[in-house]
Amino acid sequence: MTWLLLCMALFPEIQEKLSEEIQSVVGPSRHPELADREKMPYTECVIMEVMRNNVVFPLSVIRSAIEDVTVAGYNIPKDTVLTPNLYAIFQEAKIWGDPENFRPERFLRPDGTANKTHEAFIPFGYGKRVCPGKKNGV
Repeated sequence: MTWLLLCMALFPEIQEKLSEEIQSVVGPSRHPELADREKMPYTECVIMEVMRNNVVFPLSVIRSAIEDVTVAGYNIPKDTVLTPNLYAIFQEAKIWGDPENFRPERFLRPDGTANKTHEAFIPFGYGKRVCPGKKNGV
């Protein structure tokens, strides 16, 4: 939440757009509900961009290779300890284009919906144990 507040203070034009979307969907007379989430793609994208731009967990859960494997030309022997570097992934220009810029629109699809399945957006790590709240990997 602190990162979100800081980003909104630093980017008032994004704050204004976010506020307009929230007001148009939720309005001033009630609290937001989970059902509102699908109607607020820009809000979703802002939250995702905050998590990408301000990595809370720069290194993910330590893993171990279960077999010999070659990835991107690197040989990784069985039982090698691996530590995913989420910070490096979120700052990779080949993936994000301009990772140094705070730009929530990078998560908007052409149809205006939020791309919640961007393969490089893994703020909590990767794999079947990424989130205890997820059911069946969904």
